[in-house]
Amino acid sequence: MGKKSRVKIQKSGSAATTSVSSKEMMILVSELLQKCSSGGPTAGKEWEEYLQIRGLVEKIRKKQRGMSVEFEGRRDDHFPHLMSWARDHGASCEGFVVTNFGAEGYGLRATRDIKAEELFLWIPRKMLMTVESAKKSVLGPLYNQDRILQAMDNVTLALHLLCERANPASFWLPYIRTLPQEYDTPLFYEQDEVQLLQGTQAVQDVLSQYRNTARQYAYFYKLIQTHPASSKLPLKDSFTFDDYRWAVSSVMTRQNQIPTEDGRQVTLALIPLWDMCNHRNGLITTGYNLEDDRCECVALQDYKKNEQVKPASRSSVPSVHPGRDNREQQQIYIFYGTRSNAEFVIHNGFFYQENAHDQVKIKLGISKSERLYAMKAEVLARAGIPVSSIFALYCNEQPISAQLLAFLRVFCMKEGQTGSTGFQFRSESHESGPVCLNEAEFGVHLVVPGRREKSSQSEPPHLEELKDYLLGGHAINKIVTLGSMEFPVSWDNEIKLWTFLETRVALLLKAYKTTSEEDSSTLEKSELSPHSRMAIQLRLAEKWILEKALASGRAKRVHFQKQLEEGAPLPDYHESSIALLENTDAKLPIILHKLGEIQEGQEIQFEETGARVENAAYEMDPGANRLALKPEPRDPSEETNVNSAALDPLGTNSKNGQREVTRVSAGAI
Repeated sequence: MGKKSRVKIQKSGSAATTSVSSKEMMILVSELLQKCSSGGPTAGKEWEEYLQIRGLVEKIRKKQRGMSVEFEGRRDDHFPHLMSWARDHGASCEGFVVTNFGAEGYGLRATRDIKAEELFLWIPRKMLMTVESAKKSVLGPLYNQDRILQAMDNVTLALHLLCERANPASFWLPYIRTLPQEYDTPLFYEQDEVQLLQGTQAVQDVLSQYRNTARQYAYFYKLIQTHPASSKLPLKDSFTFDDYRWAVSSVMTRQNQIPTEDGRQVTLALIPLWDMCNHRNGLITTGYNLEDDRCECVALQDYKKNEQVKPASRSSVPSVHPGRDNREQQQIYIFYGTRSNAEFVIHNGFFYQENAHDQVKIKLGISKSERLYAMKAEVLARAGIPVSSIFALYCNEQPISAQLLAFLRVFCMKEGQTGSTGFQFRSESHESGPVCLNEAEFGVHLVVPGRREKSSQSEPPHLEELKDYLLGGHAINKIVTLGSMEFPVSWDNEIKLWTFLETRVALLLKAYKTTSEEDSSTLEKSELSPHSRMAIQLRLAEKWILEKALASGRAKRVHFQKQLEEGAPLPDYHESSIALLENTDAKLPIILHKLGEIQEGQEIQFEETGARVENAAYEMDPGANRLALKPEPRDPSEETNVNSAALDPLGTNSKNGQREVTRVSAGAI
């Protein structure tokens, strides 16, 4: 998180102003806003639109060259002032120092022995930059009058950061001076570096991030230049795209949710000093203590003063830190949360080679034209699974989740003909919408390898599989087991779902322009730029996950074909079997609906309730009901309909019992 700064020579905004007229700039910005605000590009045209938007942005950047204000000196010159400022305002500063860890960037190094779970770092509220402090600042009048700003806490925090950076008397200046001048998020990539991500599952998010950031910049540029409430903002004379890109990346890589002062809601914050900690696998060890009104962090592991340790590494993965010595000083790490490498690259600006939680997104859905849509939607609803969603393929030994397994089982439940699978594939592997699985709609029939197809005339329609999960005394128990590998619906159903997964993954792999071997060879080249290396690492990691899922799907299909051919009996389950699923990922939540309430083609509606912060203090031990802090992956460029201003749920309970804070989004432009 403490990325090394690429320091530049300071250029005063007033001394470096160009001859660009405000009218000329307003014309360019208006053109950019119009381009970014039009309807989204059609499938296959996303790259073309990106190039058009980037072309306009580069024109603006060229005319704004030299107008951004930067600090004198090197970044590390300001760390001693940060430490003294933090100490003076009640933060803990003993037992660690800020250290440059080379390619990994700046981080915290232990200067005394620290035991695992020992409280070693706390930061009081008054040091934090928050949405609440933004409302009380020079940005307040504009915030109070602009609905867009009110709906986007992360953008409010970014503009707050820019205003304070331009204020030589800012309380937070000791902190702001230690922030990197540039980041490694895709917003800072060159065009050819972004192009390396084409064909990946992450590229759509990268292009959307750039588009949304450009649109926001254009909107707020016009707002700052024209709105009466912005007359006193220090940004009025100098608000460049590079400024906004920097602020967005600063917030995106560092923001966290903390409770408000009354403890009833949450707000976004930047947390000085604590945000210098880099990431490592583990558990979330940071929380907020409402009684003492401060962020608190306990040690992820034992740390020894000046001890040299060998960093963890997977030899099968190209090093994310090329040139780093095999032994490093005792760096203090925290766990950012269960994120994929795509999220780390896009939102944090790094690729983590030892990521135990890496995954690849896969979009799937059941078409509403499906004849048994209502029944299948009801079964999925009872299992707490939407009929159209983004699922994930994981890097671990079991590549699919209980939710994805349950979804595929329900989709593959018999439609009245045992010889009809109902699968549908599109040639585009990275479409913006889900893959709709409906054979009748598209006229595609997927033949299951190794199984003789039966004539539809030889077997009458039957819906037993679906009915078993809707009616009868054991329906609830059967739904609970939908996500369990131990209890197949039928051998035929298992063959269908693993055949589908195998074929779908094969299509995704075909979309890449290079092979895994070619990517591995390219990564051995020393002349790669850091961004190019990161892009190829992400591309390769995606392929490895997909290749592993492909092999797993093939092995499962062969196994269940053998079970079917041998006439093996299905595993029998009893009430005791259901109890074995308690506290496991295979157990699905039950949401009961009356089948008569669901009409064909109607989607199941779910009620969402926001979490409330009620405890006086959020404890550190795993399993405690407290607000866990981790650097938020949320992108300030993410968008929702500002008119609806809907809030996402505030948290979900993770497997280890810790409460993980999820993003709160409330609209975007």
